[in-house]
Amino acid sequence: MVKIGNALVYIAAFAPDQGETAGGIEAMNPGSQAAGSALTPRPYPGGTDVYIMPKDFRRVFCADLPPNQAALMAATQRPLGTRRSRRRQASPLGRRFRRGTWSPPKTTTVTVKCSHVATLSHPAR
Repeated sequence: MVKIGNALVYIAAFAPDQGETAGGIEAMNPGSQAAGSALTPRPYPGGTDVYIMPKDFRRVFCADLPPNQAALMAATQRPLGTRRSRRRQASPLGRRFRRGTWSPPKTTTVTVKCSHVATLSHPAR
């Protein structure tokens, strides 16, 4: 989470460098639970969406939330677009972000060990 002035910005996402893809970053960092049998593809005309299997959703995406909240999120999840994971990044923001050289003025960075949904699991941080 980065505090910029009076605003909070939560970052829980891929930050590809120029020419990289989100899928490529995931492949370089094995151990992601959002892979293999935890995912189910659903083709549609013009592409394929990928969903996290409901039985795996809490473990993969929001392990620090109560089971009932995770079940609701699993039932209402938006798909992971496969085209997005193969799209190459046009700007070099990812390298600056990952290496810690990008820091807007007047910011405070707080790192919280949590799942992908820090805004829900740690709203006060």
